[in-house]
Amino acid sequence: MILFAQSHFSLLTSVLSPLEICRAAKRHGYESVCLLDHNNLCAMPELIRFSNQNHLQPLIGAWLNDGFDQTAAIVISPIGFQNLCSMLSAIHCQPHFRMREQAHLMADLIFITDHSATALFLQDANLPVYWALHLPCKVPPIEITKKNIPLFAMHLANIFSDEDHTTRILMNSIRKNELISERDLTRSRKIYDQEEYAEQFAPFPDALEHHRKLQLQIQYRHSPTTIFPSYPAPQGLTPFSYLQQITYDGAYRRYGNITDTIKERLDYELNIINSKNFTCYFLLVREIIQNASRTCGRGSGSGSIVSYCLFITNVDPIRHHLLFERFLSPDRIDYPDLDIDFAWDERDYILEFVRQRFGTENCAMVCNHIRFQPKMALRATAKAYGFSDDFIKTYSKDMRELLTKSGITTSTLEEKKRMVLKNALKLIGHPRHLSLHCGGIVITPTPVRHYAPLQNSSKGLPIMQWEKDGVEEMGLVKIDLLGNRSLAVIRDAIANCKENGHTIDYTKIDPATDPETIEMLAKGDTIGVFYIESPAMRMLQKRTRKGDFDHIVIHSSIIRPASHTSIRQYTQRVLGTPWKPLHPLYEKITSDAYGVMVYEDHILSVAHQLAFFTYREANQLRKALSREDTQMLDILKKKFYKGIAKYEYESSLR
Repeated sequence: MILFAQSHFSLLTSVLSPLEICRAAKRHGYESVCLLDHNNLCAMPELIRFSNQNHLQPLIGAWLNDGFDQTAAIVISPIGFQNLCSMLSAIHCQPHFRMREQAHLMADLIFITDHSATALFLQDANLPVYWALHLPCKVPPIEITKKNIPLFAMHLANIFSDEDHTTRILMNSIRKNELISERDLTRSRKIYDQEEYAEQFAPFPDALEHHRKLQLQIQYRHSPTTIFPSYPAPQGLTPFSYLQQITYDGAYRRYGNITDTIKERLDYELNIINSKNFTCYFLLVREIIQNASRTCGRGSGSGSIVSYCLFITNVDPIRHHLLFERFLSPDRIDYPDLDIDFAWDERDYILEFVRQRFGTENCAMVCNHIRFQPKMALRATAKAYGFSDDFIKTYSKDMRELLTKSGITTSTLEEKKRMVLKNALKLIGHPRHLSLHCGGIVITPTPVRHYAPLQNSSKGLPIMQWEKDGVEEMGLVKIDLLGNRSLAVIRDAIANCKENGHTIDYTKIDPATDPETIEMLAKGDTIGVFYIESPAMRMLQKRTRKGDFDHIVIHSSIIRPASHTSIRQYTQRVLGTPWKPLHPLYEKITSDAYGVMVYEDHILSVAHQLAFFTYREANQLRKALSREDTQMLDILKKKFYKGIAKYEYESSLR
């Protein structure tokens, strides 16, 4: 049977997360899960991920409401998925859109509705439609019976148990901007096991039969394939031959003389880029940066000599021993993105250039799912309980401390305040609304609405309903176009120098070898220097008395939450304290950081060389660590230990 539910992405309507829904489905013996969130597919990446982890079949669908017609729509083919994304985009982005006027967008979808007018329209349009029977079961309207529209047992869960009903009342009050009322009439529907489900719908056996058959009828499995942007190469050239040409042109500018080592690295990267269909992506990014006064490429793309020779990045990966596999490898199935900084006051211009150059319909921004944090949860809950703004402002600081400290007693609070605190805690982590990602943009070969549902941001820009991780999981490759104030300062400083008769070629200077610069950094005199001006950075530079480029990179990488032990070990070793090598090969891999694992490249190399991970598996480990994905870490931990044991055994035989 199918577990139908709405997740908490039906904003302030459901208390259920996609993970919790999938775990409940597995626990209750369901074979499939279908989320029917209100006018969105926000939960789709998580649904697919967690369904696969729990060996469930995910059915892709949504609850559509254009203000006139309301119906569940479930995908049965790739065309159906494209149509569903297009309809959702139109509902959000076209104020006068009506589904019944765009019946061509309803192909390859199955509809389940409890609205008579919608059901009759769908039947007249020869579209597959069922009448949704909800609990408590009621005889369908006479017009539905007369038209022989088949019945369907539809229980759309939005809570785990009756205890969650209070949270739903609070959510509904916040959504409607009303005071909380225990007489709230919104319908809460808890998850039933299969036996309870069948028992509840026993008076309508045909509705249950249609429910069971639907699972067998829908064979569609959404398998995301990577969607690359297209790029028109100059006449007479293919995109790849053009990329080869301009990369080698850039290599001569960067190096002057192309050695065998440089050529080998260039050809190696170009062949992988071509085999992974990444050619047009590089060409597109290069054109974007050429339309800005000053850029800085960073992130894993700095490990690519192709990026360096296209002037996307300014770090020589050969000189600094950077792994291209950190960015792209032959067996990697997920795709990275390039992070490009622009002067902050040029970013809007760059975004508009991209939209005009590659097509407004073919470009969309990535979204952020803004979730309730303690402060937001407290204010929203207190307002729903009728506390004044003055009260919230006066008491919110103390109550926020209570919210963020586990195990603290609330017995000293009066009853109403205690109720606010208790219920505010239940909101934390649930989505509140969508916002615009700081720079992620996706460019597709045909309109983005064919691949993802869109809606408009507050600035009027089209945004996808998925965050950056979801975008990646759904096969879309993003580019991060980010604003940076320091680049504007550098741009303006160079312009001022030129006005005073001093021309500086930014691409040919090498401050990393300037003794005065190194001395200044070693003293921690870096206030106003982007990325290395924090108190922690300046303190570490003073302690180690190091200001050269290699040490500055270590410092900016090692300062992270909960990294005190690593920083202490590193500082002691820089100052000459001897240490016992953990393992000869490990020591070789981390020798650039005094035997301390600092970089993500270290993770990749240790997993690849010491534990026999493929680069794809090593990258999975890197992601699992950064996302604190405990389930994946448990799997990879066993594989890592097994690989280490194999390495030690084979070493003993040598």
